[in-house]
Amino acid sequence: MNEKTIQELTNYSTLDRKVIYHNEYQNKNKILLNPYSFINSTVLVGLEIEIENIRELMYPNYYWKEIDDHSLRNNGKEYVSIPLRTKQIPYAIEYLLKELLNKNPDFTFSNRCSLHVHLNVRDFTLEQLQVFLILYCIFENHFFNIAGTKRQTNIFCIPLWKTETLPNIRNLANINSYNYWNKYNALNCGCIFGSEDNAKLGTIEFRHLYGTVEPKIIYNWIDTILILRKESLNYTKEEIINVLLSIKNKNDFYIIYKNIFNSFSLPYETITKNYQKCIYNTKLNLFNDLTLRNLFIPSNSFFYSPN
Repeated sequence: MNEKTIQELTNYSTLDRKVIYHNEYQNKNKILLNPYSFINSTVLVGLEIEIENIRELMYPNYYWKEIDDHSLRNNGKEYVSIPLRTKQIPYAIEYLLKELLNKNPDFTFSNRCSLHVHLNVRDFTLEQLQVFLILYCIFENHFFNIAGTKRQTNIFCIPLWKTETLPNIRNLANINSYNYWNKYNALNCGCIFGSEDNAKLGTIEFRHLYGTVEPKIIYNWIDTILILRKESLNYTKEEIINVLLSIKNKNDFYIIYKNIFNSFSLPYETITKNYQKCIYNTKLNLFNDLTLRNLFIPSNSFFYSPN
């Protein structure tokens, strides 16, 4: 018997995508300035883009809602998309950019601004979700290297290896474990099932990226997330744990990394710098048994515990 999906386990409200309405816009604007083909054109995502120096309210007709964001300054606004198929994203970005240039040509991005991507995981099983999170934890540095290492010190974008969230990965079959997910973690899982700080959306929120409306940066970022999704679905929980256990050094790490991210891979020296902090923290928190931990943590490591 197949394991139930998150959608089947949870009572979600129906997604309001206004498909006919937005298809009408796309049919009138078929030629894109920056066309892009994502590795998967049908996955649902949501975008949140924070922008400052918005002097004139835009009231966008398509794709976006304009809302106040009190973490911003200088008339800052947040633009929140409807749930979008990835093939719709270039239309949504070009529409927003056109509206900005028309009504707020002096819009700016400060270090307060960021871009958040919500990845739909309602069609995942709990095991698939756990595999996805383990794979992310192994390669968390990849996402921060793309977003810029300064984002690691942003209090609204905290790396998982710096938090107390990682032990929850052991208990993800228990839906209640998501209640303790910090909404300001770089990877926010609190909005999958909802919590005190998060709406119940059935999504994982990637909070890493700085504020931008540059199409190529946004599309490459989303494709990197889609690669992680695609590759995670190729593993069972047992298989991904074996992958984790097989990483003993930089070369082991880089071979697996290169196989997963392929053309989106970063140079060897960039991605292997301080790679241990992600690997060791994932291992330490994934396995509760001290003896099992020591099987794969070198005896000369700070993390090795003889007792």
